[in-house]
Parts: sequence; C-alpha cells; structure tokens
Amino acid sequence: MKTVVRVGVFLLLALAMVACGGAEADSVDGGADSGDAGSGSGGGLDLGPGPGSLDLADMSEFEEVPGDYSMHMEFSFTGLDVSGNPVESVLMIEGLFDEDPEATRIDMLVTGAGDLGGVDSIVWVDTGETLYFYNAVNGCAVLPGQNDSPYEDFVDTGGSLTGEVQRLQPDEDINGVPSYVFEITNENLDTSDPTSMEVTEITNGRLYVAKDGGYVTRILLEGVGVSEVLTQDPDLEGDIRYRLDFAPATDVEILLPEGCEGAGPVESDYPMMDDAQIVAAFGDYVQYTTEYDFATVLEFYKTEMANLGWTLDDELAAGSTAF
Repeated sequence: MKTVVRVGVFLLLALAMVACGGAEADSVDGGADSGDAGSGSGGGLDLGPGPGSLDLADMSEFEEVPGDYSMHMEFSFTGLDVSGNPVESVLMIEGLFDEDPEATRIDMLVTGAGDLGGVDSIVWVDTGETLYFYNAVNGCAVLPGQNDSPYEDFVDTGGSLTGEVQRLQPDEDINGVPSYVFEITNENLDTSDPTSMEVTEITNGRLYVAKDGGYVTRILLEGVGVSEVLTQDPDLEGDIRYRLDFAPATDVEILLPEGCEGAGPVESDYPMMDDAQIVAAFGDYVQYTTEYDFATVLEFYKTEMANLGWTLDDELAAGSTAF
C-alpha cells in the first residue's frame, strides 16, 4: 500500500512552488492493539463468517468507501540523531470526500523536524474540474482537477506491502464500523520496492476491513525505519508509527482553502492559444500546453503582444525554447 508514497506527490508540488524495534504498542480507538497475534487461522480458532486471509497485491480485494467519508492519517517518527539528540516529528492529514457533487479536501500539518517543502501546512481541494493547492508562503495555485478520491490515493495495494495477511480474532469496531482484523507482519514487507514506506521491521501491524462493504477502515503499522519526509535525513533510523483511518460521514461540506476563495478558472493578462490546457497557475505565473507547433506559437505571441502595445526589443530562439 503506497500510502506514504502518495504523501510524496503532495510534497513534490510544494517543492515545485518554492523553487519498530523499541516501539511500544499504544492503545488506539476501536482496540487496534487488542487481540492475540497468535490467534489467526493457523491457531485452529473458528473465525466465523468472513475471509480467512487477504492478498495485499490484489486491489480487487478492497472496495471503495461508499458515499461520503472522512479520512484521518497520523505518521510519526521518534529517534536520536548522531549527537544523541532526540528527533521527533508528526505528519497529520485530515481528509473529506463528498460524493455529490464530487469533491475532495486534504489538510496536511507537520510538527517537529518534518518539512512540507518549506512550510508546515498545506491544503489541497479537488473539485474534479479544478484543483486548488494552498500554502502560506506561495499562496493559491490552481491546476486541472485530478478526479481522485483520498481512498484511491492513500489505499493502493501492491506497493510496499505484499503477500497474504491472516485474519485474527476478535473482530473490532473501528470508528463505529464492525471490521475484520488481519495481521501485517515482516513477511508482508516488500523490501525490493524502491517506493516502500521505508519500514525495515514491523513490531505491530493490523489491517481492518469493514464487514459490510469490504473497504479498509484502518491500517496500523508500528516498527523501525527511516523517513526523510519526517526527519529530512534519509539515513536516520528510529521508531515509526503509522495509522490511517476511513469512516463514513454525513453532511460533508468541502470548503476552498482560505487563500483560494476568489480563485476560479485561470485568466491571464496575456494572450493564450485558443486550445490552452492549464498545467499550473499561482501568483502571476501561468503554464499551459497547446497542440499548435512551436513556430505557430512563436508567431502568435509576436503578433498578439504587438497588438497589445508591446514592442519586441530582443529575442532568442534555440531548439524548442524561445525568449
């Protein structure tokens, strides 16, 4: 499940805009740490109705959350640097999905040693047609919509986790949703995947799947590993705790980021080709693609800028680039 890799997608955009040996099992809502790790199907216990195992490499094993829902993710790191100083960091993500009209909001906040491309918080709202991306340093960026839901983005099997997970007893209620419980172990780590979540040892791992609906209600991983996202150090090893929750919701309202209320379809003070497809826009910057050939675009700007009263003082054209 490439959940942390999906976080990297948000961080890459932020960067572009600016230019568990020793892990204790904490109790969590819904009894995430309860249950005997040895009480799976191998223990001869009658599991009752429901699957005895799931294949993490097969996305068809998991359904989409029905209707509107909320998402909560908490990803934390605790360790010591080379000087023995404590390093702690937490990345929190809150998500909302509105089925009709389809829209998504993701709020990201990092505390401690972590860094979101030079800022500590990011808001991401996708209305399907338009994607609004805001941080306090760069303001609001407007891009084409991605048409992805938080569930699709954050629950992607066949990534850093692989193989079968075995069901445990007892079943649990996660955020009010009756769920089957499966154990994630070191055998499920796909260390050959370069996009792995960088967990080198799992000391406690659980996957929870809704009995009615077949969607993931929680992923919990505790163990040892590295996280450059949280520490800015690709080699620092420490205790990692990762928890991702999904829960059905009602009366979901998707609000634009505070700095994007006046943003809408991108308009430019400068002429654009009639088939322009916006790639990115923030501040006074607009980037778009066109199907017209390079020579036609160059002549378009020479003509249209002159019509607006501009004078061409100098030009440089080399290959597929012109100034």
